[in-house]
Amino acid sequence: MRRFIGLVGWLFLWVMAQAQDTPYRLPEVYALRGAKIVSNTAPPIENGVLVVRNGIIATIGGSETPIPADAEVIDASGHTVYPGFIDAFASLGMPAQANDPAYASYERGNTHPNAQIRPERQATVLMQPDSAQLARWRRAGFVAAHIAPPHGIMSGQSAVISTGTGTPAELVIVPQVGVVLNLRGRGAFEGGGGYPSSLMGAIALVRQTFYDAQHQMQVWDAYLRDPAGKPRPAMNRALEALQPVLRRETPLLALANNAEDIRRVLRIADEFNLRVIIVGGLEAAKVADELKRRDIPVLLSLEMPEPLRSYDPLSPPTLTSLRNRALAYQNAAILHEKGVRFAFTTEGLGDPERLLRNLRT
Repeated sequence: MRRFIGLVGWLFLWVMAQAQDTPYRLPEVYALRGAKIVSNTAPPIENGVLVVRNGIIATIGGSETPIPADAEVIDASGHTVYPGFIDAFASLGMPAQANDPAYASYERGNTHPNAQIRPERQATVLMQPDSAQLARWRRAGFVAAHIAPPHGIMSGQSAVISTGTGTPAELVIVPQVGVVLNLRGRGAFEGGGGYPSSLMGAIALVRQTFYDAQHQMQVWDAYLRDPAGKPRPAMNRALEALQPVLRRETPLLALANNAEDIRRVLRIADEFNLRVIIVGGLEAAKVADELKRRDIPVLLSLEMPEPLRSYDPLSPPTLTSLRNRALAYQNAAILHEKGVRFAFTTEGLGDPERLLRNLRT
């Protein structure tokens, strides 16, 4: 999924760049060669050629397709081109309120005693395919999205769906991608005297939960190897849902924007030997060398600060805030320069039209 998201994202950026009124115009003809091309009207084309002229797809064909002499040729071998955008992470189609009845079934039975830990929730079960959000994403040109439950510290399991119409079973492309972690998860610190009430408490709860899941996995493995004379271990849906993460079969999708939160996530990943993908990553450029060294991808939010056109002279912006504001616009370029794999997402935007505006910025 990462490879075709990256290529579709490049095409998206290129088309947006054509709308810029700048003296530095990019070449007007591009040819992508060697990609697998998927269209709505024909079988997939292996090792295909796609020509874009003045922001419009001019030609699609096999490897023998002639490439215009004035085209800049891009080697797209190993990538897949789809006929639309793919949102790398979003909560579209998910129940908006934490007290929505759709979540009720996850609050009963053998689950985690803390309501902020619900890794057993499944996006494919919670999604509302008739949601107006899906229609908005379709109108904005998205053909698929990686969706995840939004509420809590461990909010559930993500999935890849089509943004078309149909039943949940018809829309699902990949039913389970990974488990979502958000140390600053919505609902985590909203009062009421519940635990955790601080970031430190959230980290402690996450670590203890992974230790409990490790113990559950070891106890069950021992029981299944030799059940004779042993009591059957207790079941727990939440701890079972984390076992593929502990086995590195699926990734931990960690929402983290500031550099310190990204480092906190990396420490947790090191402690439990987890595969991790950073989601959001507004300050990922500050830790780009570390991300590259560990080969950790970033699903990069295009949430951008509003341009600073004026400010209160009695309360001017700090130098740090100005630097962070500038970094937000350079983030993707720095990650690319450092060799960090990334894809764009609407996470934090809420509106796909804002993604288009921010790309133009």
